[in-house]
Amino acid sequence: MNAIIGLSYLAMQTDLTPKQHDYLSKIQLSSNHLLGILNEVLDFSKIEAGKLSVAHEEFAFDDVIENLKNLTAAKAADKGLKLFFDIEPRVPKTLNGDALRLGQILVNYVGNAIKFTENGGISVSVQVLDETDKTVFLKFSVRDTGIGLTSEAQASLFQSFQQADNSTSRKYGGTGLGLAISKQLANLMNGDVGVESQIGKGSIFWFTAQLEKSNGCLNARKIGVINCKEALKTISGAAILVVEDNDFNQQVLQGLLANCDFDICMVNDGKEAVEIVTTRHFDIVLMDMQMPIMDGVSAAIEMRKNPALNDLPIIAMTANALSQDKDKCLEAGMNDYLAKPIYPDDLYQALLKWISPIKIGKKHENSSI
Repeated sequence: MNAIIGLSYLAMQTDLTPKQHDYLSKIQLSSNHLLGILNEVLDFSKIEAGKLSVAHEEFAFDDVIENLKNLTAAKAADKGLKLFFDIEPRVPKTLNGDALRLGQILVNYVGNAIKFTENGGISVSVQVLDETDKTVFLKFSVRDTGIGLTSEAQASLFQSFQQADNSTSRKYGGTGLGLAISKQLANLMNGDVGVESQIGKGSIFWFTAQLEKSNGCLNARKIGVINCKEALKTISGAAILVVEDNDFNQQVLQGLLANCDFDICMVNDGKEAVEIVTTRHFDIVLMDMQMPIMDGVSAAIEMRKNPALNDLPIIAMTANALSQDKDKCLEAGMNDYLAKPIYPDDLYQALLKWISPIKIGKKHENSSI
């Protein structure tokens, strides 16, 4: 999936005929749809194994809403639907919790609303139901003007592999897992889910979640892909070590980094990476996890044994989506984690976050002496 999504993205950045652009855009759309199905099946398998979990990290609430807009606005516009947002001013700007999973529920709800609505619009509201000095209890509601649901359908809607009726999956597609996963995620955040609906009069899907308040300051430099080249100029000339054994994935990363004026070095396994970091300077390491000879975790552990490499940012790249895998990366001394398929925005955000423009500037000054 990383190769299909990555290479189709790179191909769409080239000069294409309208027909070629149409074909590639449909390949990318279909790939993302397939990825969504795979992720739902994987999440469901985690539910059955009792391994589905939520993270506890600081995040900006506005980023969750902005990402939701980016992922759904175009789909709504394509159907001529209006998308509204009503966020209560009392909602804290910064919170502790799982922004990714919070966004997953919202994207599922809004995506379903768009799918089952032909006219009118969708509104997303967020309100504070309760709060203490340390926590806030939020209610998220997604209202649509779509086909609505019978009371019988509502009773089974949040169960696995369930949709409104047998004709729904044939007409609209989907696995019937999204809402079941949403319920599990809400429960893990000390919340619940529900729906209010009438046939022909639309629906209101809601969920609640308890999150911790945060007084921290987020330091990550957030910027969209459209403006990334301008932002990446601040780290121009950075030396990047890519540790990846798959030829297709190497090609994807090479393509994503090629136009950003980086000094890129590719190696095929962890053993090669451990050897080369002792002979060359790098500003960051992008480390695949599953490799022959020496895997990413083992390579990171070996690198951290060298005091001279203590400040070298190491970013894991892996398709393993369990929180235990992320913990394993961090315990090995890695700084961050990129999930495959790797999207350009996620990659550029990581580079901007972990590469120091000051150190690059000093390196350039020293090289000119």
